[in-house]
Amino acid sequence: MVPRGPFSLASSIRFLEGFTPAAYAPAGDAVLELAFPVEGSWETAGVRVRQDGGEVTAEIVSPRTSGPELATAVRAQVERILSLDVDGSGFPAVGSRDPVVAGLQRRYPGLRPAGFWSPYEAAAWTIIGHRIRISQAAAIKARMAGQLGEPVTFGGRVVHAFPAPARLASLESFPGLAGRKPEWLRSVAMAALDGQLDAARLRGMPRETALKELKTLPGIGDFSAGLILLRGAGDPDAVAYHEPRLALAVADAYGLPGPATTGQLTEISENWRPYRTWVTLLLRTPQEIPAAGALRWGQHVVAPRVPLAVRSCCDHNQDGRAWTERRRDPDSQARGTPDGIEALRAPVQPARGAPLDPSTTLSFTVTLAVLAAAVTHATWNAIAHGIKDQTLAFALIGVGGVAVSIPLVIVAAVPRSSAWPYLLASVAIHVFYNLLLMQCYRLGEFSQVYPLARGMSPLVVTILAAVFVHEHLAIPQIGGVAVVSAGLAFLVFAGRRPGRGAFLAAVGTGLTIAAYTTVDGVGVRASASAVGYIGWLMVLESLCVPLFAAVRRRDVLLKQPRRILLSGLAAGALSVLAYGLVLWAQTRGALAPIAALRETSVIFGAIIGTLVFREPFGRARIIAAVLVVAGIVLLNMA
Repeated sequence: MVPRGPFSLASSIRFLEGFTPAAYAPAGDAVLELAFPVEGSWETAGVRVRQDGGEVTAEIVSPRTSGPELATAVRAQVERILSLDVDGSGFPAVGSRDPVVAGLQRRYPGLRPAGFWSPYEAAAWTIIGHRIRISQAAAIKARMAGQLGEPVTFGGRVVHAFPAPARLASLESFPGLAGRKPEWLRSVAMAALDGQLDAARLRGMPRETALKELKTLPGIGDFSAGLILLRGAGDPDAVAYHEPRLALAVADAYGLPGPATTGQLTEISENWRPYRTWVTLLLRTPQEIPAAGALRWGQHVVAPRVPLAVRSCCDHNQDGRAWTERRRDPDSQARGTPDGIEALRAPVQPARGAPLDPSTTLSFTVTLAVLAAAVTHATWNAIAHGIKDQTLAFALIGVGGVAVSIPLVIVAAVPRSSAWPYLLASVAIHVFYNLLLMQCYRLGEFSQVYPLARGMSPLVVTILAAVFVHEHLAIPQIGGVAVVSAGLAFLVFAGRRPGRGAFLAAVGTGLTIAAYTTVDGVGVRASASAVGYIGWLMVLESLCVPLFAAVRRRDVLLKQPRRILLSGLAAGALSVLAYGLVLWAQTRGALAPIAALRETSVIFGAIIGTLVFREPFGRARIIAAVLVVAGIVLLNMA
């Protein structure tokens, strides 16, 4: 095979090492070893690919004897996997039209899209990964290959191919596949056997027709159909409008104030034709491989495994395998480069989160984190309510928040420039939130104003997320948000209602909660550093009330008993933890379900009110608790 235009097999191998769905364990920088069911016959083949100068060779290792039909099919599939079936001789001209692309081409010389082994495997991946984290999906896919796929031996190394369609067509269940996923996988397998997922067939159809047909498969939506066509069938000239991380990457590269809109993507990508998919890959490469954006392509050493601290904040795909630890280019600093791509500040930066399907439910880990945030939030609000002087209370909370957040600012990477408008807007909204919350606690009882303020925000977030973030929930999840909000509102209106002033302050508080939740949901995803975003937000936001108190209430502040001072400082630390958990969750799930789940803090607040403030739990709170639990179940329905 003779590539037409620039091509580097070594670059493709390094890309596949960081491409989560491939879970590729390298055999060496110069050799690519693949095992896959061959389209058409679906016989498993093992192929060893090498590059020698301008020629690429593919040796069929398994089966040991292969006829001309199989050899032709294997060749065609390898060419498509490595994008060698596309004439790339015109790709350098794209760089001459667009300086950003020129910079990427220099940084990643010879890199072409390396996709899924087949559209069938891409479709199966979208089903497996539906509504779970990408690392979880990769582990399930690897187990399926190990248990259901055919093994191929490359010398002393065994590689398991993904199961052929005939094997999945009879699949009833598999560990980790929840809900209707086995049924959807069977449908994908039958479509592959019927030829509906043939790569050549999909590439030969008008793009919109192919996407429309793919979406007729159960479990396949806009995002999944685009992934199958671009990364499965190898369409070289398309834009993944439903890929949130592409919008962020374009914003970073072209200096946009926020994620690129559909119109901006269309306008910018016109210069990329007829290689729009290829440019998309180059833009996304720093996201696929952590810290790659700060490197000269190819600088790497192999470490035994991904450090725990990095795995906790990155969706890296090589938990059980050797991890490519990149060295920072010593000549590269944290600055904008001439081609508009901002270099990363440190050798290892948090990668952007997994692709977010706006209708996604919440994983168990995210659900647990948000519930922990709810308990923590109710606790610090109860402490704040227990301090009679509200200005003093929130000043101490602010000091505690700053003290906890400063180490985060020092240790974590600075959020990307595209996140700062959201971060500063959130700081301003938080100032109004604190002022309104202080007014709530001055005018109303804790059990009245707290549920009202928290209960209305999920519904408002659902609307804001749909309008501004294009997150449209499934019907069960919309029902879950409504039921949770109804349960929380029931706490207010089943008992003695708050006065007019307290009611208006609580409503205003709820609106500010919805506003900063939406703004921070966008900002933290754009930041590429969730911990850094949390640290800077809490430092800037927490300073406001303490500065006011230091100027106007200094004498009162210094005369407070030690118990009050320590309580306020502890509440500040808890407030950072509570909101930090929420922001982390927002990088891994849709905004509205997280907002609704977070407001279960009202139930925990009611429990605290009963145990600490001696308020009766009563029938109203029992009914509210039942409604909230039912809402949580709906939020997490497949």
